[in-house]
Amino acid sequence: MKPVFWPSIALLVSLSACGMFDDPQKQRVQAESAMARGDFGTAAVTLRNLIDGDEDDAGLRLLLARTLFMQGDMDGARRTLQAAVARGAPPDQVALIEADWALQQASFRQVLDATESEGDAFSNDQRLYLRARALQGLQRVPEAMAIYRALSEARPDSADLHLRIAQCHALLGRLDAASAAVDRALALDAQGDWRPVRAEAWILKAGLAAESADAAAVRQHLDQAVAAAPGELNLVAHGQLLVNAIDLALKHEDLDTARRYQGQLTRAMPQSPLARLSAARLGLLEADPAEAIGALQRLVQELPGDAGVRVTLVGAQVLAGTYEQALSELANLAQGAGASVRSVQDLVRAAAATPAGSLERARSNAAVLVALQQPALARLALSQVDSSQAASADLLRARAQIELRNDRPGEAVRLAEQLVSRDPPERQDRALLAEALAANRQYEASASVYETLWSEGQSGTLAMAFAQARHRAGVADPDRPLREWLQRQPSDHAVRLSMAATLQQAGDLAAARIELQRVLAGLPRDHALRAPTLNNLALIQARSGDMQAALASAREAYQLGGAIPEIQDTYGWLLVKVGRPEEGVNILEGAVRAAPRSAERRYHHAAALAAAGDRDAALVYLDDLLRYDGDFADRAEAERLHGSL
Repeated sequence: MKPVFWPSIALLVSLSACGMFDDPQKQRVQAESAMARGDFGTAAVTLRNLIDGDEDDAGLRLLLARTLFMQGDMDGARRTLQAAVARGAPPDQVALIEADWALQQASFRQVLDATESEGDAFSNDQRLYLRARALQGLQRVPEAMAIYRALSEARPDSADLHLRIAQCHALLGRLDAASAAVDRALALDAQGDWRPVRAEAWILKAGLAAESADAAAVRQHLDQAVAAAPGELNLVAHGQLLVNAIDLALKHEDLDTARRYQGQLTRAMPQSPLARLSAARLGLLEADPAEAIGALQRLVQELPGDAGVRVTLVGAQVLAGTYEQALSELANLAQGAGASVRSVQDLVRAAAATPAGSLERARSNAAVLVALQQPALARLALSQVDSSQAASADLLRARAQIELRNDRPGEAVRLAEQLVSRDPPERQDRALLAEALAANRQYEASASVYETLWSEGQSGTLAMAFAQARHRAGVADPDRPLREWLQRQPSDHAVRLSMAATLQQAGDLAAARIELQRVLAGLPRDHALRAPTLNNLALIQARSGDMQAALASAREAYQLGGAIPEIQDTYGWLLVKVGRPEEGVNILEGAVRAAPRSAERRYHHAAALAAAGDRDAALVYLDDLLRYDGDFADRAEAERLHGSL
């Protein structure tokens, strides 16, 4: 098949059509073969030797430039590309290589600009494809999708295009469509595409499996991505994929798989900081931590600005009981890191105050490691108690809490059930079981446990958790706990805000408005609940026809919490409704970029574009919504607007 979007490597380095190859030609084939299996070092050596024998071969330099980029040597790749240009390398091939590099480095604006200013460097299909990739990276997904769809109609056999379509569907939350498109990509070979895309496709499959909480499928698909990665991903991306696979294996306490991936990472990037950091993390779980701590300290000296290395070192020092050193490292992180680092410092000080070797110290160390997002080390910390304490309730409770934070709700349920099987079961353990059941999507069972707890004693936190479980379980009158608690504690703002949201969803706007105004009356201006309360009040005021009051409430909410997509959407949409669409467009674009899965927000953005006079862009977004999103709240309005345009 004839390539459409990218020149194949065979076009960069033309091979003789005769049946026999001379030695340089054989070496070119060997270099290409080494690239295909991810052995970029061998390919680079072979190509340099060939260049020494043919100083003017621009094609060899193009191939070497690509090899060096895949190897992670960006400076060397650029110098080699410049040398190829000086020797007459075809401008279109050079432009495509530079665009590919920019895409892989997430320089999407650069690629978008290039498609608008490179003259005849790209063919029309190449320009469209590059534009779509850039738009996708910039979160302008419906625009990218429209281009991919048009290109795929002409090239239905392109695995690359089906993968990009799948990625767009996934970004917009259309998971079934994404799954069908990525399966189509995997069913096709990569002939006619720039390079194979199987590794990217399996990574997407793993992400889709994670959405459905299919842990076994996530691990299987990541394994397939790792197998496909050599030659497809550059070394940096390949290394990060292996680190993610190692993290997932450790999450599931699978040390054998973690070691296997670590071996691959070390072979691929033997002296890289990424491989050394990963090896040190694994070493903490397998041996005396002193050697791993030494390796981490050397990495910190080499990379003093790398927060990830320093955080890993802090975890190792806590595990080893060297708390003063851990606090010293945290102090280096504290500048600009805010309250999160200070809270970890407090946890470290609390751990240092516990008796060495005690269960209390193990629990305190685990709390620090959970806060540092190092669950595997947190488990190890809990194992460092004597055997007489191994089955203690405190230890089981701490392990269950770790698994909840580690997104392993099934394991948390198992441990919590062990706790509540004791006679008599403690209240805190039944609360832990209810939380774990809800996290494991066992909502009816969770609501049943909460019902018992509620009958024995009430609190605002319990009221909200109980009501949420009842909602998810689909029981009648799910908000009974909220009402009962507010009768006892009318000044509990968080519970009253939950009650107002429930009334609003039920359509009782007058009652919801009263509740929200009560909340606002009791909140200081800088309270974290004030922005969402104002946002909800603005929605009610708008639905009641009081647009100026709604706009004032939404503006204040935006001033207090403008980074929250829901607040951006409300304020931007109200600006459109009061006849100020030019102001609303940019705010709504931000809301869509931050939370692209909401069909309602994408409709608001499309309507704002139309009201601001950008008919073509509005049609692109409306076409995408109406083609793929099925039923959503504003579908009828979207259809009417589409018809009017």
